[in-house]
Amino acid sequence: MTTGNTLDVLSTAPISLDTDHSRLILQNIDEPFILANHQLEIVYYNRAAKEIIARLMHLEVSLGMSLLQISPENRRQKVAALYRQVLAGERHSTEIRLLEEDGAEVFFHNNIIPAYDGDRIIGLIVASLNITEKKKAQAVLKESEERLQFALEAANQGVWDWNLATNEVIYSSSYKKLYGFSEDDLKNDVSEWITRIHPDDQRKMKDMVVEHLQSDDPVYDSQYRIRGKDGRYRWVMAKGRLLNKGEDGRYLRMIGTHTDITETIERETALKRSNERFDCVMKATHEVLWEWDIATNEVTRSMDSLKKLYGVKDDSHIRQFDSWLQYIHPEDREMVERTLRGVLQAPHQHTFEMEYRFKRSNGSYAHIYDRGILLRDENDKPFRVIGSAEDISERKRLEKELLQKSLEYHRLIHLATVETQEKERAEIGKELHDNVNQVLTTTKLYLDLALVNSERKEELIRKSLQNINSVIQEIRHLSRSLMDPSIDDLGLVDSINDLVENIHLTRKLTVTHNADPAIDFLLDANQKLGVFRIIQESMNNILRHAGATEVKINLSVSDGRVHLLIQDNGVGFDPITTKKGAGLKNIQNRIYLINGTLQLRSSHQNGCSMILQFPINEQPHKIQ
Repeated sequence: MTTGNTLDVLSTAPISLDTDHSRLILQNIDEPFILANHQLEIVYYNRAAKEIIARLMHLEVSLGMSLLQISPENRRQKVAALYRQVLAGERHSTEIRLLEEDGAEVFFHNNIIPAYDGDRIIGLIVASLNITEKKKAQAVLKESEERLQFALEAANQGVWDWNLATNEVIYSSSYKKLYGFSEDDLKNDVSEWITRIHPDDQRKMKDMVVEHLQSDDPVYDSQYRIRGKDGRYRWVMAKGRLLNKGEDGRYLRMIGTHTDITETIERETALKRSNERFDCVMKATHEVLWEWDIATNEVTRSMDSLKKLYGVKDDSHIRQFDSWLQYIHPEDREMVERTLRGVLQAPHQHTFEMEYRFKRSNGSYAHIYDRGILLRDENDKPFRVIGSAEDISERKRLEKELLQKSLEYHRLIHLATVETQEKERAEIGKELHDNVNQVLTTTKLYLDLALVNSERKEELIRKSLQNINSVIQEIRHLSRSLMDPSIDDLGLVDSINDLVENIHLTRKLTVTHNADPAIDFLLDANQKLGVFRIIQESMNNILRHAGATEVKINLSVSDGRVHLLIQDNGVGFDPITTKKGAGLKNIQNRIYLINGTLQLRSSHQNGCSMILQFPINEQPHKIQ
């Protein structure tokens, strides 16, 4: 029973619906049905209405409930006006869209008509019809029409229209021209297509068509060879769409286009053969050939060597240049980008070479030596880069071993030199402190006696005290810079405190510092001395060159390593271009001797941060 017929019968029935037949009919139809009186109070609803409103609108329908409650709150005023028109004798219809729990759309067509008792309107009837499938069919038809229109307007394409019931095929003029036929050369029959398919492709195409006709997918897409009037086979790309289902659910029509892709296939075949030849060469040379299409930003590589070089079986995740770049080691990525950008922008540069680290699928890094050549078009615009890459990880490992041995040898030499220097400084400092200072102090006492000389008494005393105090301060300063700062007695933390207090006396810098007390118990004498000398040298550099007013020092321990941060608010410098002075070289030598690493972060007018790290458990030889 259709909704329209149900309304025709019930629009003249009494609103009380007392008859068993009426109730039986309404309860068994699949369309939602609701009766309401003049006050828009629901006086009857069927099973379908209750179930659908509960499922899609999350409302529980009940007798006496206002019909307006079923409508969205923001539309109730408009819906109420529509209901009043119906109660005045008009008929209306609306469409609504609801959502299932999974987000699927459901469409209903609502018929809203007066409910008559004889000639008297005693209420209104709302009956709905699910038109979801109709909506879907309309959308499919619209998409089909748009695709057909596109096919008809396309240039250099052949259009065909196949009646699946009669096997009649209408070939367009462009289709016949595509294969060199005149208007009268082809019959309107499917055999004209089947008999011209290449023998090697016929079985595949027949199976594909049968399978497609039995599937639910209306879109058809394939590539195969077909013979033209001149007897030559052409590669075509066939696209089609199934249309118009019959009563048995089968499609009645199929329409589509043919596009000649012979040149494209021939170019792809030639490129494939060329790549195969290059792959053979690359296998012999243990290199990977690659080609970067700048327009598409896609990189093509020889597949057989991918695992050997990059540690991957499939390069789909690194086929795009930007994706490949993300697997370059962060410390090398900027250099790689700068190198490639430079060769692309330089009008007379056509080749490049570089080394970088690439992250394999297992997380390890391979050292890659890469070189390439840039191809430019007639306008000197780069359009392609061709190159080869080689895994040099083993060579790098051997070089690193050789470098480590060389560095260890030089480290021992530096260590012996520094030990000698420290010993000499200590002896000189002791001599100056114990002897020269005592002599000058005694001299000062002697000069005090000049007070008895009344003639030049004041002048002698004033000059003597001034000169002697100056000498004493100079000698003390010299002694402090040459001698071990009594770290064994005071400890590293207290020695740093003492250094900071002396700097504050100059009133040139404000130093805030924080040191972990555990430092004194974790480091040996050599490490303590190294840290102190680094801080001391840094303070001297800041006072002389930085133009800073504030310095922060932080010394901490975490994860078995010591972390030292020295930060100032001075004029800053470029760590790359600025020439290293003696002070910075001394700091780097100290860091090297305690197996540490150094990071410098600075720029013009933004101060400088020096970050030092070294392991606690790797303790160098003790400086005597």
